Order: sequence, then C-alpha cells, then structure tokens
Amino acid sequence: MKKILILSVLLQALTLSAFAQDWAELARYQEANQALLAGEEDPSRVVFMGNSIFERWESTCPEFFAGSYVCRGISGQTTPQMLIRFKQDVVHLNPSVVVILGGTNDIAGNTGPSTLEMIEDNLSSMAEIATANGIKVVMCQLLPAYSYGWAPDVDPRQDIIDLNQWIKEYADAHGYPCVDFYTPMVNPFKALKVEYSVGDGVHPNEAGYAVMAPLVDAAIEQAMAGSGIAAQAADPGIEIWGGKSVIHVKTQAADHLSIYTPDGVCVAEYDLPAGISNLNMAPGTYLVKSLKSTRKIQVR
Repeated sequence: MKKILILSVLLQALTLSAFAQDWAELARYQEANQALLAGEEDPSRVVFMGNSIFERWESTCPEFFAGSYVCRGISGQTTPQMLIRFKQDVVHLNPSVVVILGGTNDIAGNTGPSTLEMIEDNLSSMAEIATANGIKVVMCQLLPAYSYGWAPDVDPRQDIIDLNQWIKEYADAHGYPCVDFYTPMVNPFKALKVEYSVGDGVHPNEAGYAVMAPLVDAAIEQAMAGSGIAAQAADPGIEIWGGKSVIHVKTQAADHLSIYTPDGVCVAEYDLPAGISNLNMAPGTYLVKSLKSTRKIQVR
C-alpha cells in the first residue's frame, strides 16, 4: 500500500511538472498545425479558438469541421492560455477569420483568480493580434452556466452576464460580428437549458450545437463579407471603444475628439497625442466625433 501511495504521488508530481513546462498546452495542436500547413492553402479557412465548448463541438459534430472550419479548442483553458498560443494556433495557420470564445474557465478560476478586466484584456489582445495580421474577427458571448461542478463555490451567473455585455460592446465598437450564444440557450434561472446540456449545466449537447451552428455560420459570413459596423472603421487612424466609466482612445497621430450626449449636448473636447488615452466619463451613451468619423459608444 505504501509503495502504491508513493507511486501515485510521483505520478502526480510528474503530471504537474509536465503541465508547468507547457502551461498553455502549445504541444496540443503542433502536429495538426504542421499537417494543415503542409496541405493546400485555403482562403476560406476559419479557426475556432476557445475551450472545451469548441473542442467538444468537433468531437460531437465532426461534420461541422469537415470543411474549412478548424477547431483549436482545448478543454479547461483560460484566456491567458489562449492568448499565449494564439499566434501558433491561429495566426500561423493563415485563416481568413478567427472565432473567439473564452472566459468561462477564467470565471471558474481554473488557472487562479481572475477579474473581468483581466479576461477583457486577454480577449481584446487576441482580437488586436488577429486584426494586425489581416484576420477578420468574430467575437462570441459566453454560454449560460448556473454553476461549475469542478468549482462549486463559484456563482458565475452575473459575471457571465457582465462579460457578455462587454464582449458585445467591444465587438460593436470595433466592427466585429458578435455571436449571442447566451440568449437562445438560457433558462429563467440564468442557467443552460436542460435540453441543450450534456447534463453538467456547462457543456452543450448535439441539440445545443444545432442551435449554435447557424448563429456562428451567419457571423462568419458577415465577417468574410466585411459587413461589421462599417461606419466605425471610417477613420483608420483612431480607435475608440467604451468600458467601465472610461472611453478608451488609441490614435496613430494627433487627433481631436468631441463627445456628445444623445440629445446633442457637447460634454467634453480633447486634443489627443498619438498613443492611448483613457477618458473618464459618466456611464451612459455618447456620440464620439473624431476628425473623420462619428460613432456611438456605450460607457457603463
């Protein structure tokens, strides 16, 4: 018995050591990536970057990924892990579109405590890397979950709602299509509908994926057609998006901003140097006018 216990401890230690050496699981898709790149270039390739929701999608509905769709989901992963492997598992595959879904494992605390702001930073960083490499972005809102079986002390319901709100606002502000997986799959208790769950209240079954498929297909078509929110891409020298009581501005050159309430009252004007500025604003809806474009921003 003592030998068995010692062996068990050693095996656990080896497993933890291996995980620590490849924390982001970069080895998971290395061979698959090499095989994909050895084949013919696919101009309509779409990479699904995410966690077990995407990984299980491929195993549950392999026909969905039989064409140009490529799954790069890893069970249990958090957004910092996804960010580390984003260039390897997305950018280097030269897709036309990336579909990004992540955050629920962060809320569960899979790789340690995480704030919503930390998740938002990681999601936006992935989107920025994709955009900088000419890859069109589709953002996905999280599926509902009442609780996590592996983290019973966590109540994720409000965090999921808040993160989904940010994802929608961020996608809208940057002209990215946004897939709402939450609304059609949630029940009155802010949980995943029983008919769409494998039984754990977190992962969808085949019926759940049947709901998700046309939603993401439509968003991918929209991204490929370049039909995000075109008016918000009118000024390539400036990016503006809303956040928690802050308007974030990134400029490539000096610019001037005027900020108006919906009824046309100018509440602020700024002369901005090149770089990033964070402008403190009261929560609400604003019209933000730069030298070349006007867009609506929601600050919460």
